Amino acid sequence: MEVHRKINRLTTVIVFWLVVLVVLVCRLAAIQIFKTKYYRELARKQHLISVNISAPRGNIYDRNGIPLAINNLFYELIADPSQIKDTNFVDSILTRLTGRERGFYYNKIRNSISRYYVYLERKVSPEIGRKIESLTIPGISVSPKYSRNYPHGKIGSTIIGCVDADGNGIEGLELYYNDYLKGTPAKKVLVHDALGNKYPVYGDLLKSAKPGKDIYTTLDIRLQEIVDKELEDAILRNAADAGMAIFVNPKTGEI
Repeated sequence: MEVHRKINRLTTVIVFWLVVLVVLVCRLAAIQIFKTKYYRELARKQHLISVNISAPRGNIYDRNGIPLAINNLFYELIADPSQIKDTNFVDSILTRLTGRERGFYYNKIRNSISRYYVYLERKVSPEIGRKIESLTIPGISVSPKYSRNYPHGKIGSTIIGCVDADGNGIEGLELYYNDYLKGTPAKKVLVHDALGNKYPVYGDLLKSAKPGKDIYTTLDIRLQEIVDKELEDAILRNAADAGMAIFVNPKTGEI
């Protein structure tokens, strides 16, 4: 009897683990065969994200087509050390184009903490940026950036307004017509690791940028310059805190 009980217990244990094994095999089969696409997409979403790349903002002009707010284009120069086979060769090409001393980019790439992403230059001219882009050097890429420029400085600034660091209007016409001026940003894929570090995935954009639209105002910047000067003198003469002047066409209401 004792022997039979031991055999029964052993049989029960064996059957139990066989059932567990069968369940695990079935589960793995379901994951690998029937839900492959689902889990592949889930893994992709955990490591890939899309980010916006600013579109060129529309320009603002006065009634005579004189620019009041325009964009300054520049490029960021970026390296992916994991894709660079000959760092000396890359350094020789880039230093020749940018005017840096030999070894400058070699040291930046070799001493980079990240194996995938390092800024070589935060700002290079459009001419140099396009030349580097045309060379298609493995592991080297350029990214276009825009800064806002107001050619007439403070003249008409309270009307024209300004933008923030992200290129969104925060005052004046820049704010009022922000949706019209800002355009549609491009989308690019980034991969992020377990530490949250983000690295670019080289290749085509998910979506190309659509530039913002230009606007033409009824302002005359030449008259505005005269008015600003006269107002400044009048404020000083009268020890006033501020002043205001408005030109209006009585027939059309144009300002």
